[in-house]
Amino acid sequence: MALSDDDKREIARIIEKTMQGNCMCGLAASSQAEMGHLIGRFRDMGDGNLNKGIEEASEAIKAWIKIRRRGEKIGGAVACFIAVSIAGGVGTLLWIGIRFALKMLSVDAGGKQ
Repeated sequence: MALSDDDKREIARIIEKTMQGNCMCGLAASSQAEMGHLIGRFRDMGDGNLNKGIEEASEAIKAWIKIRRRGEKIGGAVACFIAVSIAGGVGTLLWIGIRFALKMLSVDAGGKQ
């Protein structure tokens, strides 16, 4: 059964009244205004194909996440290496100092006899 022009107008009026000119998505009006730009950017990425653009953006985000995770692991390894190097250096300096102090004490002790 086809809708008459009056039925179509009534449905449009009901939808317009329900929406009251706003999106029911819950986004602020300023964000709603940017949705067209976002969709356009996705469409541009996909050479006119919105779905392809969204998939390319998704792949780019996944690659970026992998790069960040690797960077965090490398950064942690570098920080660990630096901490171990500093601790080793401090330990070596302490050991050299203690040996020197013991040597000085033995020299002093030998001279007093």
